Amino acid sequence: KTKERKSPGLGELVQFRMMRIHAIDTKEYFTADYKYYKEKGLLDRSKKYFIDSEINIFKNMFAGMMEKLIIRAMSKSLSRKNS
Repeated sequence: KTKERKSPGLGELVQFRMMRIHAIDTKEYFTADYKYYKEKGLLDRSKKYFIDSEINIFKNMFAGMMEKLIIRAMSKSLSRKNS
C-alpha cells in the first residue's frame, strides 16, 4: 500500500522558506545547514517545498509574498546596521 503525500499547509510552506533564507544568510555560521540545502537543490527559489508535492496555488502565493517581505525586511535591517 502506497502512502499519498499530503499537501503541505501554509505554515509548513512559510517555515520551509524561512529556513531556506536562514540557511543562506547564516551559511558561514551554520555550514551544515547550508550544505544540506545546497546538496538537495533547495536553495533554488523555484523549489516550493522540500519534497515534490501538490501545493495549493493560494498558499504558495502567500508563502512567496511572505518570503519576499522577510528578505526585504532583512536587507533593510542590514543596510541600517552598516550605515
